[in-house]
Amino acid sequence: MTTSREYAQQFIQLIDRTKRMPMDGAYAKIHDLGLSHSHLRAMFILENQPGLPMKDLAEALAMTPPSVTVLTRKLEASGLLERLQDQVDSRRVLLRLSTDGARMLAEMHNAHLDRFTQLLSGLSPSDQAQFLVLMNRAVEALERMYREESEA
Repeated sequence: MTTSREYAQQFIQLIDRTKRMPMDGAYAKIHDLGLSHSHLRAMFILENQPGLPMKDLAEALAMTPPSVTVLTRKLEASGLLERLQDQVDSRRVLLRLSTDGARMLAEMHNAHLDRFTQLLSGLSPSDQAQFLVLMNRAVEALERMYREESEA
């Protein structure tokens, strides 16, 4: 009988296969700019919280302020982020996505949706629905486990 650990290994291998597929559009641009997962996380946070102070972005990313300074400099140099002086407290620097940064994230969202649409299109509509039910159940179990661990 196959164990959960063996199924997990198979699942990881399937995810890895999807990562080896050719990059195009926004994914290729991210790669070409040399942006990391942390850069993308920062951009997603700023997409939802424009005008965020540097200190708050550091907290949201669970990084030190000096590390976030380095991270945001690269985004700014790539034209994806803007720094603004706080009108109330001129010592504070506020961060927001540039027009190009917002456009790139929109392209990424669309590319991501396209990839998952392609992935699901290999399944019948009923298999797609069942796949989503099972994934949702697995994610809920994982969330419960983490919640219980944090409460212990």
